[in-house]
Amino acid sequence: MFKRKADDSTRSKHREESERTSQGKRSNSFPFKNNGKKEVDPWAQKLLPSSLAISSPVNHTVTLAIPGSVLRGAQTRELRSYLVGQIARAAAIHEIDEIVVFVDSAYEASAPDLDKTPSVTCCRLLQFLECPAYLRRALFPVHPDLALAGALPPLDMPHHMRREDVSLYREGVVVDNKVSTDGCYVNVGLSSEAFLSRHLKPGVRVTIELEEPDVGTDPVNSANRGPGNMARKKIPTGEAVTPSKPRITHGLYWGYQTRLARTFGEIFSECPYKGGYDMLIGHSIIGKSVDTLDVPRDKSCKHILVVLGGSVGIESCVDADETMATPGRDAETLFDLWVNLCPTGGSKAVRTEELVLIGLASLRPIIQKLTC
Repeated sequence: MFKRKADDSTRSKHREESERTSQGKRSNSFPFKNNGKKEVDPWAQKLLPSSLAISSPVNHTVTLAIPGSVLRGAQTRELRSYLVGQIARAAAIHEIDEIVVFVDSAYEASAPDLDKTPSVTCCRLLQFLECPAYLRRALFPVHPDLALAGALPPLDMPHHMRREDVSLYREGVVVDNKVSTDGCYVNVGLSSEAFLSRHLKPGVRVTIELEEPDVGTDPVNSANRGPGNMARKKIPTGEAVTPSKPRITHGLYWGYQTRLARTFGEIFSECPYKGGYDMLIGHSIIGKSVDTLDVPRDKSCKHILVVLGGSVGIESCVDADETMATPGRDAETLFDLWVNLCPTGGSKAVRTEELVLIGLASLRPIIQKLTC
């Protein structure tokens, strides 16, 4: 009994010391400096119109194609959610513009209910994680696949803004509880909905370029309250723009698009970019090592596609698609670069979610050379 009391007092003493230490760290680093001025968050500062005005545009895109079988080995909902969360985090870190999830087996392609297949589950989770938190309730109905998605680590991409962030662009959804004959109202995560001078269908997600980016970022104070204790809010206004404009105009990464390819061939045939992909990179364990890869210097690429074949490889994925005229043994001829993105042999097989992390990191200097 005495030993337990001694242990309790010791733990209490350690707890008090840790609390004092953490409080000291917080007070020294956030949110105020010693002079009493509030620190500027570097991440929020890059969203300011003044920062965007001096930033360089990005004129290329990178697409990542992964097989739906990446979820086949995950037996529980927890594992499936965590696995897709890893892929989404890697895509956000490496600024992937498009993720294609393709059906890589004849069994899944012939499934009577495609909504319950691994490929659709993967797409649904990827779309949910890419969406800003303040829009998820309006855009995603309750679904078992999303039951644990809210507990995953956030992607924290530039368009995942807080209300106090000042930005020229914001993601929003058209609301249906406000009607106007001159336009529509859009929830963009501010203290009040933004007004657009055009009619859009309620429930549609839209990218907004605000006329006054700082309007609605702060709560209304008591000095702005009028008669009847009602606040006089200034309504944000703006116009709808393409989701790619922040990236093309200011180089600001604006998340990824998710696309489902029902066959391997649809990866290429359903490309959303005019002219298609101009650089095709395929992964294979028999490909050339990424460490000794010769990058063509006479070609400037605008739309790069990176295809991962999963545990069965791209060759088997090609064979599983009956619409492909090329046999699996000649799959190398479909690509400009046939690369082994993980040439180390410490394990018999590299899982797809691991290959996404390793491969995108290995390809970063190569992509920079291809797009310069």
